[in-house]
Amino acid sequence: MNKLLSALCVIALLSCKNSEKKATTEGTKSEVSEASKKGLKSISFSVKIIQPYCGGAAPSDEMENERMKGEPAKEFVFYISTDGGSPLKLTTNMEGTANAEFPTGSYCIKEGYKSDPEMIKSLTNSDWEFDEECYANWKAQCNQTFVVSDTTSNNVFFEYRPRCGWEGPVPCITNTGFPPP
Repeated sequence: MNKLLSALCVIALLSCKNSEKKATTEGTKSEVSEASKKGLKSISFSVKIIQPYCGGAAPSDEMENERMKGEPAKEFVFYISTDGGSPLKLTTNMEGTANAEFPTGSYCIKEGYKSDPEMIKSLTNSDWEFDEECYANWKAQCNQTFVVSDTTSNNVFFEYRPRCGWEGPVPCITNTGFPPP
C-alpha cells in the first residue's frame, strides 16, 4: 500500500512539473510572435563582470586566469538608449541576463553612473572630487553599442569592469585614496 501511494505521489509531482515547463515554453513562443507582429525584436543581454586586481599579493597565473573569466553581473543596472531617445533602464537577474524588445536601429549601452539619476546624485553628493569636464565626456561615451536588424543576433554580450574602491567609482576622480601595498 505504501509503495502504491509513494508511486502515485511521484507521478503526480512529475506531471505537475512537466505541465509547468510546457506553459513556460508556450508563453515564450507567444511573446516572441507578439513582438515580431509589432516590428520589435526580442534581445537577450548577458552581462559579465570582471573584478579588478586591486593590490596585495600578486595572484598566481591560475588565479588571474580565473578572475579574467568573469562572473555573471547579478542585479546589474544599465541603460539602453538611441540618439535623442530617453534611456531604458534594465536590471540583470541572478544569472546576469536581461531581456527587452527593440525596433530596428542602433543602440548605446551605458552603466549606471553614466545614466542613472540616483547613482549620479549619490556621486555628486559624496566626498569624491572630480573633474567636471572629464566626467561629462566620460558620461557621453557608450560602454558598448549594438545594432538591431533582421540579420543581427538576438544576443548581446556586455562586459563590465568596475574600479578598485580606492580609485573611486568613476574615472576623473581627483582625490583618490592610496592603493594598498
